[in-house]
Amino acid sequence: MGEIMRTFLNINLENMKNNFLYLRKKSGKDIIAVVKSNAYGHGLIECSKLFSSLGATMLAVTTFEEAISIRKNLIQTPILLFEPATELNILYSYRITLSISSIEYLEELSKSRIPFSIHLALETGFNRLGIVEKEIDKAISIIKNSHLNLKGIYTHFADENKFDEQYQTFKRMLQKFKDYHSLIIHTSSSYFIEKLIPETNACRIGLYLYGISSQYSDLKPCLECFAPIYRIKPVSEKETVGYDQLGVCQSHGNVITIPLGYSDGWNSKRKTIAYQEDYLPQIGKTCMDHMMFFSREVLDPTKPLEIIGPHIKVIDLAKLYNISPHEILATLSPRLKRNYYRV
Repeated sequence: MGEIMRTFLNINLENMKNNFLYLRKKSGKDIIAVVKSNAYGHGLIECSKLFSSLGATMLAVTTFEEAISIRKNLIQTPILLFEPATELNILYSYRITLSISSIEYLEELSKSRIPFSIHLALETGFNRLGIVEKEIDKAISIIKNSHLNLKGIYTHFADENKFDEQYQTFKRMLQKFKDYHSLIIHTSSSYFIEKLIPETNACRIGLYLYGISSQYSDLKPCLECFAPIYRIKPVSEKETVGYDQLGVCQSHGNVITIPLGYSDGWNSKRKTIAYQEDYLPQIGKTCMDHMMFFSREVLDPTKPLEIIGPHIKVIDLAKLYNISPHEILATLSPRLKRNYYRV
């Protein structure tokens, strides 16, 4: 018996490559490729291999496990680890650059006497993580009296409205580091690529690498999601479907069941559409492993339903659900098979 097909993702690496090259040319700066959260659902290792081959100056991750997984796959590009970690000897042996987002973490690292390369995260108004302005002198003193090697400085902008205020704060804080040379300085995330920030020499880009952008038409989405049809069942008007009988058929037609549910990362609170020659409405509640759709027509059971693709784009789904595109991509389960290809 052959492999039973479940819902799968197609990942276009050629589109991803072109997005990277376009953004590097557009910004005129080095690219720190953000591959956290399983490369925004696209697959940590395959995407890291691609960005490494294209000359990314760093790969940025959130967790210890992501950083070590990249190294164990023999990818040698420098890695920036955003969140604090306790496995210091392992991190150093794998040459992981650490992001410092608090004085406390900086002091802890300095006491370890391990000569880590570090990037300082500066708090300029996002109010999430980072060294605040009044702590700068203390941070510099700790670094100068330790084995730590300051290699980079960065901040994170909140939005367009707060950009000017944050930028001025960052410039002022950056003056404190005038004695340091050859630092990697990065502030521009996907949404701020075209902002004139002459002090920086790198862009830290995530979402746009994967082609999710309403700003640049040259960027192409890299991910599609298709689901095989498990069953087509004829139903009558007023027949109910799914848990709590919440799905009610408004006419005679067919219920189509596919293997995609909230265990696959598809939020049970989203009402979903699918596509096969026409748009199909979901009927009934999303289950752990399945969803059902309604069609008045008899569909081709050998042709998968499009969940994300040319007719149903991530950026449009995000608007429909009033959420961030990140939330759709980052929650796609690792159990969804990812097929990589180049066209």
